[in-house]
Amino acid sequence: MALPPKLVAREVLARERGGVILDAASLTPFRPGAGDYLAPEYSEGKRDLTRAVDVWVFGCLVAETATYMSQGPKGVAQFSNKRLLPAIWARWEDSMFYGHDGEVKNEVKEWLGALTRGDTDGGLISSLVNIALHALTGNPQNRPKIEGLCDSLSSLSVRAH
Repeated sequence: MALPPKLVAREVLARERGGVILDAASLTPFRPGAGDYLAPEYSEGKRDLTRAVDVWVFGCLVAETATYMSQGPKGVAQFSNKRLLPAIWARWEDSMFYGHDGEVKNEVKEWLGALTRGDTDGGLISSLVNIALHALTGNPQNRPKIEGLCDSLSSLSVRAH
């Protein structure tokens, strides 16, 4: 099963009558093996597109969505810059969500933690951050099932409306 197209948060979200909508016209093609949303197992040479990889990508998307909802497009760019650190490969930098140890970068945790402290949306941002961090588990065998994450999002949607 192929991954869904990569959603670019700065192009996707809009507020309409208090809700959040996704605009299908702003989907961009996902390129396996490239981009900020790569799962940690890719640094180990694995290239299989598994459900665990889908969950990792989903966590990245939710993190950027929460950032966009809280801080808009400039916030998404700042979040990317915050993640820009020396890469595993010599003389390179990357803005992926995981570090050399295969776990979520501390900069990602700090950024998302700051979003929760500034949450003025009745806990919506904090809930999204919790979902993102749950999905961003370094070990693919320990990542949650997508069904549980979808249930969490459904509950959040009901609570928000």
